[in-house]
Amino acid sequence: MVKQVYEITEQEILETQLWEFLSEDDDRALDEASVVAHAKIPSKAPDSIFISYAIFTINNGTKYNGYIYGEQSENLGFIQPVIIYGKKQIPFWSGIIKPSKEQIIKFYNLLETDKRQLFPIKWESQVCYNGLQ
Repeated sequence: MVKQVYEITEQEILETQLWEFLSEDDDRALDEASVVAHAKIPSKAPDSIFISYAIFTINNGTKYNGYIYGEQSENLGFIQPVIIYGKKQIPFWSGIIKPSKEQIIKFYNLLETDKRQLFPIKWESQVCYNGLQ
């Protein structure tokens, strides 16, 4: 299954826990956000970027499903964590574009929480591939 990374639903990340970004050379790719689901974990990950299923625990103890990019790093820009709540995605990295106050409030409302209950957030990848978890 090929789709845009920002269209992955909670049910899809639970069913298929590893997704690979398609290269520009791949005819199936619509753009740089195109991903393909992996039915099984590759024994040797190719030179591409993966996202993997992760469980997020927010400060009040509530757990959510989502994904992280396949980097072992403390740098938020490499991990780019995303909580998926039903069919909605809540990104915790937005690159150089700062989210608006309205967008942040929308995310809090979606999760029925506030800043104190949400942060800090912990996440743990549930997929191990190529020695990474």
